[in-house]
Amino acid sequence: MDNSTINSAPVFVVGDGKVTVALEQNWYSGPSLVLPDGKVMLSASRSLNSNYELAIRRFNPDGSTDTSFANNGLLSISPNSGSFSPSKMVLQANGQVLLLGSSPASMGSAILRINADGTIDNAFGSSGLAQLGYSPYSYGSASDLVQLSNGKILIAGSSGGASTDFNIKRLNADGSIDNSFGTSGQSTIADSNGNDYVSSLRVQADGKILIAGYSYNYSNYTRTDSIVRLSADGVIDTSFGNAGTVLLPASSSGSSIRIAIQSDGKIVAASSGSSGHRTSLASSD
Repeated sequence: MDNSTINSAPVFVVGDGKVTVALEQNWYSGPSLVLPDGKVMLSASRSLNSNYELAIRRFNPDGSTDTSFANNGLLSISPNSGSFSPSKMVLQANGQVLLLGSSPASMGSAILRINADGTIDNAFGSSGLAQLGYSPYSYGSASDLVQLSNGKILIAGSSGGASTDFNIKRLNADGSIDNSFGTSGQSTIADSNGNDYVSSLRVQADGKILIAGYSYNYSNYTRTDSIVRLSADGVIDTSFGNAGTVLLPASSSGSSIRIAIQSDGKIVAASSGSSGHRTSLASSD
């Protein structure tokens, strides 16, 4: 992926006590990332001729542009040299940054990796882009990403088809599929309650994997939130809940369920619905 084409948008303006991002027409703010040294990365993208244009700016801790990043502080990828719209940014231990998002070139979800200096890491995937195989034309999409301590990458999403199912994939550090995980690099979990959509992905201290999401039954318009636990190698952990799944009743409508792991190993799950907010606790033992 070539990042040699630099445009002037979006325009980032340093203000008094804050950094204001002035976006031109059709630009939308994306995920941001605070780095350990206090620097901040902001992203924005826009749809242009059925493709995406991406811009990432890095700021110093005082709010000034970090001119050591990319081209005078701005990484810009035009539709002519690549196409990507990010939904999440994750910092790797070596300073590289992973961006999970959508790429029409990959027919769905993909991961883009950027070096610490703002250049595209062409050693990752194919010219910096690892395709994940979630096709929007079959209602599939990637929802969350976790960087593992060994350099491998976990991605959770919904696999498409006649009905959508929970799906998790593991990549090697170079962006290739890790075939030692699950079946040929992925695990798919079907819920009989309806179409399944992943919202959140977390990894416990023991390496076990938690996937949170919801199932929606279009025949009776009901929704059920659930948490599924897998072993570190992608096999359903039948010791968790009922054969590996904990079901959490939910209202007929609501937002995506999110989970966090407390220091004592318990799992906090939260979502909101038409009847209000709900928080549930479940033990990971």
